[in-house]
Amino acid sequence: MSTLCDLWRETLRRFPGNVALHHRDHDWTYAQIDDRAQRLANWLVAHGFQPGDRVVLLVPNSLEYVVGYIAALLAGGVAVGLNPEAMPREQAHFIDHCAAHAVIASPS
Repeated sequence: MSTLCDLWRETLRRFPGNVALHHRDHDWTYAQIDDRAQRLANWLVAHGFQPGDRVVLLVPNSLEYVVGYIAALLAGGVAVGLNPEAMPREQAHFIDHCAAHAVIASPS
């Protein structure tokens, strides 16, 4: 059985120059997204991220969400989506409850 990470790697291998995402009037190829995701995954691992750890994605549907999600998978972890419109108290509770190792958030 293939994992989502396996499927990402296979798609990247077969179609690196194909458009994977259109965001804010820009086309992003699989290779471009993978480059960003790999850099983020490496950063997570360098900062103690272990296989099975959770990364909370506190960003709207965006390039950053996709990169964060794939980075979590590449680092062997779990991406946990959290609605950025949720109340701060709810966000804090959810982050604590899922035992997140890292949080990726937008600057707003």
